Amino acid sequence: MRATDFLSIYKADSLLQTLAEEIRTSPSSAFRIKGLTGSLDALVFAAVYKSIKTTHVLILHDKEEAAYFSNDLQNLMGEKEILFFPMSYRRPYEYDETENANILMRAETLNQLSHAPDSQLIVTYPEALSEKVINKKSLASSTFVVKKGEKLDREFLEEFLHSCDFANLPFAEVSSTYIPLRTISPTALNFLGMK
Repeated sequence: MRATDFLSIYKADSLLQTLAEEIRTSPSSAFRIKGLTGSLDALVFAAVYKSIKTTHVLILHDKEEAAYFSNDLQNLMGEKEILFFPMSYRRPYEYDETENANILMRAETLNQLSHAPDSQLIVTYPEALSEKVINKKSLASSTFVVKKGEKLDREFLEEFLHSCDFANLPFAEVSSTYIPLRTISPTALNFLGMK
């Protein structure tokens, strides 16, 4: 039996249809379901989501539970991308050690929300939500999109990088390397052939 067949059975259940209708009629309400074991919570949510395709933020108890839930949901939903929103730091409230992969996941989640706010599934946990994030206006003003094959004006690019606190540090004759001046994690942009 495929996951889609399994979800169809649960989606047809009268209790889940009632839950889906409650969520549809009271979109700003919070719902809590107790007594689900194993991956049944992900299965119930996936079946309900098939009826109500809107943005949902699912807050689980901790990082481990959220990661398992996200994985179960991804396996059940298949084609639908599940956005995981972790905290930036390795350990809660220890701000000196960041995790670059987590920073990337947070940025990707915020980017998806700003470009396509409808029908997103975000899985997170309380420590991740307690961190401040950049507002939409600041994110838009500090985002620069470059497409493959696009010609760029060198002066504009240098000015933009300097406005984002990057410094030009020439490492070789044939390349320029821009490194942010105020950052916790090491980042560098290399431009080969730019003198």
